Amino acid sequence: MGASRAGRMSMYMGEHDTESAGGIPANGVPSDKAVRQEREQWDEGKTVKERIYETTLTLREPTPVSVVADRAECTPASARRHLRWFAEIGIVEPVGEGQPAQFQRSKAVA
Repeated sequence: MGASRAGRMSMYMGEHDTESAGGIPANGVPSDKAVRQEREQWDEGKTVKERIYETTLTLREPTPVSVVADRAECTPASARRHLRWFAEIGIVEPVGEGQPAQFQRSKAVA
């Protein structure tokens, strides 16, 4: 893992989180502080797709589209469209068939 990616991954650790593989909290849910740091580190030139991709790399638990949209600072419609595409290429997996739509990172992307 490159130094910059390792740095991005380590930011997901909150003060009281325990680290699991990849620097993501063991419970799979980044702290509010980690989400704020993630947003601060995004270049203004990043596309919605890039922001959603970076957000999906942290999804360990089924996560509603609305939460991904909030974290990636985009509309739920944009998040849903990109998440469906990421599911087609195997980065995330849809969870369940109900509403709200939920996705989690694919086990193949561990």
